[in-house]
Amino acid sequence: MKEAFYYMFKDNMFKKKVLMYFCFAFIANLLIQYGNIFAPANKNAIAPIQYYILNLLGFIVLLIPCGYGVSCLKALMEQNENPVLPFLNIKNSFILGFKLMLGIILLTIIFGIFYVAAAIIFAILSAALKSSALIAGFYIIIPLCCILLIGIYTPVFSCILAKKEWYTTFLRFIRATKLIRLDAKTYFKGVGLFILTAILTSILNSPFNLLLSGTLFAPLISAFAASIFSSYTVFVYAYIFAKTVKHECIE
Repeated sequence: MKEAFYYMFKDNMFKKKVLMYFCFAFIANLLIQYGNIFAPANKNAIAPIQYYILNLLGFIVLLIPCGYGVSCLKALMEQNENPVLPFLNIKNSFILGFKLMLGIILLTIIFGIFYVAAAIIFAILSAALKSSALIAGFYIIIPLCCILLIGIYTPVFSCILAKKEWYTTFLRFIRATKLIRLDAKTYFKGVGLFILTAILTSILNSPFNLLLSGTLFAPLISAFAASIFSSYTVFVYAYIFAKTVKHECIE
C-alpha cells in the first residue's frame, strides 16, 4: 500500500495531468475562498449576492477535479500493474463529479433525517430521565458516529461509483457492506490509511488558513495551498481505494 504515495510519479506524463487538475482545483477553491469573504459576521443576517454567486461558481468548477478523481480510481481498478493515469476530460469529469456530489447530497439528507429523529428521541429521554448530560452527549456522539460512518464507507462507495456510475451509489449500504465483508481486514487497513492521510493533510493545510486569516492575500494563498495538497492526495486516495476494495466483485 506504500506505493500509493509515489506510484503516480512513474507516469511520464504526470506533470501535464496533475497541472490540469491543479488549474481547475485552484479556480474552484479561489472562487469559494473569495466568496466566503462576503459571509456575514452575524449568522442570522442574509449574505450579499456575491457570496452565493461565487460559491455556486466555485462548486460548479469543483465538480471537474472531483470527477477526475473518480476517473483516476476507475483507471486504477482496471489496471493491475504499471497503471497509467488518465488525462483530464472536462466533460466526463464534470458528469462524474455531478454524480459524486449528488450522491453526497442524498447521503447528507439521509443523515440529516437520522440526526433529527435521534435528537427528538434523546430530547424525550433526557426530559424523562431529567438528565442534561444525555442530551449533551448526543451532540458529541451522534456527529462523531456520522463522521466515522462516512470515513468507513467512502472507499467502497467511491469504487462502486467509478464502476457503475449510479446517482444513488451513496445510498447502497447493503451492497457496500457485502463488499467490505469479502476482505474486511484489508478493507479496514485501507480505511485507516485513508483517514490518517486525510487528518495529516488537514493538519498541514491548517496553518495557511489560521496564520493568513484576515490578510489581503489570504483567499489566494489558502486556495493555492488547498489545491496543491489535493493535487497529490487525489492520486493517493484513488490508489488506496482501488487496492482496498474487491472491485472485481462489484455487480
